[in-house]
Amino acid sequence: MKKIIFIFQLFLIILLADSIDSAEKKKLILIGIDGMDPNLMRQYLDAGKMPNFQKIIDNKGDFKKLATTFPPQSPVAWATFSIGANPGQHGIFDFIHRDPETLFPFLSVTSTEGSEISYKLNKIEIPLSAPKITNLRQGIPFWDYLCENNIPSYIMQIPANYPPTYPKKNTHLKALSGMGTPDLLGTQGTFSFYTSEPTKLKQTIGGGKIYPVKVIDNKVENFIYGPEHPYKNHESYGNESDLLLKIPFTVWIDELNDVAKIDIQDNEILLNKGEFSGWVKLNFPVIPAIQNISGIVKFCLKECHPHLKLYVSPINVNPQNPALPITFPNSFSQELFKNVGYFYTQNMPPDTKALEHNVFSDDDFLVQMNMVFKEEEERLWYELKNFKEGFLFHYFCVNDQASHVFWRTIDPMHPLYTKKLNREYGDTLEKLYIKFDDIIGKLNSYIDDNTLLIIMSDHGFTSFRRGVNINTILLNNGFISLVDPESQGKYELFENVDWSNTYAYNLGINSVYINLFNRETDGIVFEEDYIDTCEKIRSLLLNYIDPETGLHPIRHVKLRDEIYSGPYVKDAPDLIIAYSNGYRASWDTILGKMPKEEISDNKSPWSGDHCISPDIVPGIIVTNKKILKTNPGLIDMAPTILDYFHIKKGAHMEGNSIFKNKE
Repeated sequence: MKKIIFIFQLFLIILLADSIDSAEKKKLILIGIDGMDPNLMRQYLDAGKMPNFQKIIDNKGDFKKLATTFPPQSPVAWATFSIGANPGQHGIFDFIHRDPETLFPFLSVTSTEGSEISYKLNKIEIPLSAPKITNLRQGIPFWDYLCENNIPSYIMQIPANYPPTYPKKNTHLKALSGMGTPDLLGTQGTFSFYTSEPTKLKQTIGGGKIYPVKVIDNKVENFIYGPEHPYKNHESYGNESDLLLKIPFTVWIDELNDVAKIDIQDNEILLNKGEFSGWVKLNFPVIPAIQNISGIVKFCLKECHPHLKLYVSPINVNPQNPALPITFPNSFSQELFKNVGYFYTQNMPPDTKALEHNVFSDDDFLVQMNMVFKEEEERLWYELKNFKEGFLFHYFCVNDQASHVFWRTIDPMHPLYTKKLNREYGDTLEKLYIKFDDIIGKLNSYIDDNTLLIIMSDHGFTSFRRGVNINTILLNNGFISLVDPESQGKYELFENVDWSNTYAYNLGINSVYINLFNRETDGIVFEEDYIDTCEKIRSLLLNYIDPETGLHPIRHVKLRDEIYSGPYVKDAPDLIIAYSNGYRASWDTILGKMPKEEISDNKSPWSGDHCISPDIVPGIIVTNKKILKTNPGLIDMAPTILDYFHIKKGAHMEGNSIFKNKE
């Protein structure tokens, strides 16, 4: 009898131990879908087209709007998500920041500076230049706290996290960098387009380079141009192209059919018209047979006859042998390559610029976007296969990029909308949301009683119908002066501005800066006149009326101290603009150009946007647990994640757990 009791007690102990072990292995899976819009989602839920999302909501879950940041730009929003605090704490205020001394614009999330190293070849020291890359997002992200408390963490492509940051105690972290990750040229994505058709496009266009070619005997020969040669002494080179690493390639064109063969290094690629290649590995020789820089590209044969048109993707960092830091630890990129193959490593890879410049058709863009989507999904399933406990964040970018360029297909008031366009592509976003619903359906098999599931977006979307030229409005109202008024509209980056008589300027999407004395190099506004100047500009912009529509394009104008707090407020724009529905800063004004018209129709395929008033474009949040906070926001997400693992939030964090009724 004693033996039976002992066995029974032992059984209970084992059962209890398993139960305790199971309870300790808590999991939080957070799926970030950039730009998923609550209004579209509600529409598709009500139509019964997102049953898997609906099942989560109905089964003790929840669906709410998620308050975004001011302004609702992706790097600003995701940085706030990461550190749980306002932009004054993380220092990201716009896609574009400026150096107040030079007024030169730079990407707000990443800095690249040259640093000297040397390479020894046959006992000769060769000077090389290697980049020092810095993540400009400040503050302590929530995954530092997770790692310090021994919570395994997977941080997959969180935007504003390049290079991926990590805590001192980092043994439990695996991270793949997100928004800000450059291509091999150091840009945010520069495609190449080789064409024998005479074109009016400049050789260098936004997001791409055009290479005119000649077809001789059904053959084209040219180069894929890579990054600058890393030798420091460039004076010995002649033409600009001689500064670049390059790889020769040949295109053999079928005489009768729209088929071509591309020979490049050891690769032979056969493509039909309209077909994309798989990933092609390229090795740019630095020191022949000793050192090279590896990248990967995709080709798309647009056509062969009557003209050759060949698209080459931006040269992505090769995850098998990365030339730039894209993962933590460094070996994680090789692990991903081994298990999922090559993949887009570049920031926001759907090539909207190729579409905007008519290098891509809508169909081309959809094919390429779906290739990106497939890779994002494949990485998710690989991550989940290995995810046993802790925190997993996985990011999808495609919804944001598709919403930017296909909003014109669903908004009858957009200048580019046509019934034909709506018939052909009006269901594009709906299909994408349904695809996400399918993914969530498959994800359910990874959810158990110890798993918290959160699906969220950083902002929503609306139509971008009219572009506002803020610098032109400032010019016409005496806040900007030009050196040569007759040359208005011909220059970017304020080249024609008379700074001795200029009080303010717009640089970036939502940002206005005062030309402040002792801050800007040629500043003329004294500190005692600062507030008065800001208020005059605020009044001007809030009272401005679109002469064509009679509407106010600008909904709010905030002074930085009204909405930000923290150590980096000093770096913020002086005024932050929140646009009304249908409006946004024009492409010209963002980089300091001043067209003669103050406002104009947006004729770009980039027809949807979110860089407007945050109350118009909240994000979404869906959870498998009831949300108790009345108005959850991005600022609450880091505290929510930490609270789930019983970790005290950081002293800088301003939000609270959305699952606790603390307002």
